[in-house]
Amino acid sequence: GLRYSNDTLYMSFSAGLNRTELKTENLIQEVGLQSDFNIFAYNGYFAYNFKDKSRISTWFSNSTQIPSVRQLQPVSIQTDPLNIVEGNPNLDAAIVHRINLNYNKFDYKTRSGFGLYTSYTYNQDQVVPVVTTDEDLVRTTTYTNLSGGQQAYFSFYLNKSLKKTKNENDREDISFGTDLDLTYRKNLGFSNE
Repeated sequence: GLRYSNDTLYMSFSAGLNRTELKTENLIQEVGLQSDFNIFAYNGYFAYNFKDKSRISTWFSNSTQIPSVRQLQPVSIQTDPLNIVEGNPNLDAAIVHRINLNYNKFDYKTRSGFGLYTSYTYNQDQVVPVVTTDEDLVRTTTYTNLSGGQQAYFSFYLNKSLKKTKNENDREDISFGTDLDLTYRKNLGFSNE
């Protein structure tokens, strides 16, 4: 990866290719499975310290989740005749993309300041179940990839400390603070298709 820093600035970035190969063989049903997953992985960080003791930073990354053998295996699992599970060998790995932004200005001497934090997450090729129920009430579950699940978060805080000092041994402290948190979620899936 790349990295740079000085008194006020820090930056880093790294990227690479993650390769996962999954092989399995079902000896009972005589079915084999081979899946290869090649994922571009990245992460980065940037921070800047201002002269007024404030700071801004952002970081971004992705992570992956490989489908399980049960989700991939092209066989029908009928241990419960009313709930059949069939894998999908064409599934892709799920990728979660994240970005965060943070700004704060806090004076540790007066114990006063404010800041904000925000984050955004996007789900690409999330593995989700698809459940169908036939006229005999037999449920069949298989899996597919679905993109578009999201989550956003915003937070703002404010802290203020007031001091009243008559002399070195006689001091009063009053402090107060508040914060605001907002969350947005978009979950995707299938039901009763």
